Amino acid sequence: MTLFYQNVRGLRTKTVEFYSSAASVEHDVICVTESWLCEDIDSWHLYDEQYLVYRKDRGSSSNSSRGGGGVLVAIKKSLLPVNWTFLA
Repeated sequence: MTLFYQNVRGLRTKTVEFYSSAASVEHDVICVTESWLCEDIDSWHLYDEQYLVYRKDRGSSSNSSRGGGGVLVAIKKSLLPVNWTFLA
């Protein structure tokens, strides 16, 4: 199993580059911090259909006035991931 972790310091302006990078490397689990994403950006902009994506966007909390924050975990569907309700 391969795991990738990165503090990306914002994906809002890097979605195309991130999608290309994620598609070119075969990681089983990808963990991202400081995603800076909001609900307006769908996970399919970042990953293809082989991943199940769990996100906790900063913008989905009540104190969304500040930028930054947010975490994302993408797990290959072939690993049969289960729903993590604490990220929902």
